Amino acid sequence: MLIFLANLNSNFRNMIRQIEIPRNGDLDSLEDPGRTSGFVSPAEDYVQRRLHIANMIVEDPVNTFYFKVDDDQMRFFNIVKGGIAVVDRSLPVKNGSIVVCHLDNEWLIRKLCKRNGKNYLCINDSFESCIDLTGRKLEIFGTVSWVCLPSK
Repeated sequence: MLIFLANLNSNFRNMIRQIEIPRNGDLDSLEDPGRTSGFVSPAEDYVQRRLHIANMIVEDPVNTFYFKVDDDQMRFFNIVKGGIAVVDRSLPVKNGSIVVCHLDNEWLIRKLCKRNGKNYLCINDSFESCIDLTGRKLEIFGTVSWVCLPSK
C-alpha cells in the first residue's frame, strides 16, 4: 500500500529550479560573503547556490508526484517502508519499469514484467511471487524515477 503525499502543479513549473534556501545565521556568519571588504570578490562568479534535493530528482515538476511507501514488499529493489517514491508520469512505462499502479482498488508499487505474452507485477526478479494481470483491472499512475530512503 502507498500513501499519496503531494504533487507539484503547473504554478511551480518555473519556480522549482529557483528555490532559495533561507540563510542560517549560525552557519553563515557573513551576510554577503562576496562583499566583505566593500568590493565584489572576483570569485563571486564561481559561488555555487545551495543544493536543493528537488533540483536533483525532479525532471518534470508538473508530472512529478510523491508517495510514501507503507511496507517492505519491494525491499529487493531497495524500496522500503518509510521511503519516498518519486513518480514521474511523463516517463514511458515499459517492460522492467517500476511503477505505481492501482490494481483492484489497491495502490501498489511493483516492477512491470512481460513474459510469454503476459504482463505481471513483481516484487523481485523471480516470477514465483508475481501477480498475473490477465483479466484484472490495472491503471498505471506513473513510473518511479527515484526513491528516497529513510535513515536508520
